Amino acid sequence: MSIARTSTGLLAVQTARAFVARARYCFLEEECRPPELVNCFVFISCVFHAHGIALPQDLLGQLYAGKPIPFGEHAPGDLIFTQGRWGGYRDENRACFPVGHVGIITEHHTVIHASWRARRVVEDPLEKFLGPKFRGIYRVLE
Repeated sequence: MSIARTSTGLLAVQTARAFVARARYCFLEEECRPPELVNCFVFISCVFHAHGIALPQDLLGQLYAGKPIPFGEHAPGDLIFTQGRWGGYRDENRACFPVGHVGIITEHHTVIHASWRARRVVEDPLEKFLGPKFRGIYRVLE
C-alpha cells in the first residue's frame, strides 16, 4: 500500500467526518446544496473534490472510476457500494447488479455515508453494509 494513497485516504475520511451530523440528506426531488444538503453520491464527490480528486456525481460513474478490491484488502478512503433501499441503478453493459448507495470506508472499519433512513450523514459499522445488498468495494485512490 502506498504512503500517498494511505495519507490521502485518511485525509478523505477526516473530511467525510466533518459532514457527520452536520449535513442533511438530499432527497431525489430536492436540489442538493453541498455541504449542507447531500445525497450519498454528491457527498462522496464533495469529499474527494476537497482533495483535488474529481469523481462523477452519480453512482455508476463513481463505481466505474475505481477498481474492485477484495473484502479484507480495503483501506481508508475506499468506497463501498450496496444495492440501496429501492433497487438502484443498473447498466447492463458494465454492471449486471443494481447499485443504489455508496459510502467511504474509514480506518476504524466503519462507513461514513449520507443515510436516507437517518436523514443526515452518519458513521455506521462496516458490517451493516455486508450481506445480500453488498455490491463491492472499489478503490479510487492510486
